[in-house]
Amino acid sequence: MWVNVKDNIIIGNFIGADASGTVARGNYYQGIVLGAAAQNNRIGGSTPGERNVISGNGGNGIGVWEDSNGNTITGNFIGVNANGDSALSNLSAGITISMGAHNNRVGGSTPGERNVISGNADAGIVLGNATTTNNAMTGNYLGADVTGTRTIGNGHGIRCEDEAHDNAITHNLIVGNTYDGILLQTCDRFRIEDNLIGADASGAYDVGNSRNGIELVQGAEQNTIGPGNVIACNGTRGVDVRERDHDS
Repeated sequence: MWVNVKDNIIIGNFIGADASGTVARGNYYQGIVLGAAAQNNRIGGSTPGERNVISGNGGNGIGVWEDSNGNTITGNFIGVNANGDSALSNLSAGITISMGAHNNRVGGSTPGERNVISGNADAGIVLGNATTTNNAMTGNYLGADVTGTRTIGNGHGIRCEDEAHDNAITHNLIVGNTYDGILLQTCDRFRIEDNLIGADASGAYDVGNSRNGIELVQGAEQNTIGPGNVIACNGTRGVDVRERDHDS
């Protein structure tokens, strides 16, 4: 196994798209993988020149796996074209964080650090596995175009499963997704606050997720929703807390 893979920077690339960033030329599997405890690597950055377009791939846009930690994913277009205005789908999730990945950050506190994670066939972000902890998803657009006013839906906005715990979902715009904005399934102690879920970046309430804004099912425990979320105009419920026996 490779070790000590750290402090690398991946910026300004078309990964799964042609040089125009508008035509899919997908890699067969993932666009980028951080694995084998990769740490302190940076994908993207806060300026347009550092942005990667990671779209059109046959699997996930980005996989963060195998105890990878301290990595940042900022300012990228994942599942959309280089203009950020139409889908160029990855055929699985935009980003999957699993297998013990911890202390990674997706997005940031400034507009330049925002990832646009939209148009992916599966969820925008998937978190899974009982050792996947202390990851932060903040300030991203999930299911919206680059302006935050038009929808380019993923499957789910964010789907959390398989006992992932103690992760944070804050300050994101989560709209227009085919299923739930956020699904927590057998996940514990998530913090979900200050998100717009079903409202566009201007605060207009007309771009809801097709099913629930937030759904907690199958043993999800000790999660905190709020303060500060706006959850409006979703197709079924704003927040749904219940058991269910299906996986759609």
